[in-house]
Amino acid sequence: MVRKRAMALRHLRIAAPCNASFDAMEGPGNRRFCESCEKHVHDLSAGTETEARRILDDANGGRICVRYAKRPDGTIRFRAAAAAIALSLAACSAAEGTSDPVEPNAANVPTPPPQPAPSADSDAGPDDTEFLMGDIDLSVAE
Repeated sequence: MVRKRAMALRHLRIAAPCNASFDAMEGPGNRRFCESCEKHVHDLSAGTETEARRILDDANGGRICVRYAKRPDGTIRFRAAAAAIALSLAACSAAEGTSDPVEPNAANVPTPPPQPAPSADSDAGPDDTEFLMGDIDLSVAE
């Protein structure tokens, strides 16, 4: 299996920065609709790196509005895969109307709790991570 290098900011240059509040935008979860630019904004840091790559691949090399957390080392912060699986299982359980807890894995290995979603009204997350949001042009991305 070929391991992909970590997604770095140089791969996602924001062509048109946006100062709109992600929290004030309409829509479920990590995809919201911005009334200002009339586009959907995808919060890449709310999912795993694999999910972010899928969102970018689905854009077919065009333009897309994104929001992401910038680490000091120049990489993008993503939600841990284990936390994503646990949240997904919990959501499935809730959707089925069961009140029984769903174990995140068969070995009962504890998974880290999900990070609280940072407020878009702030330019820093819980660990002083800076958030960037705006339009990117994937046709010129490396």
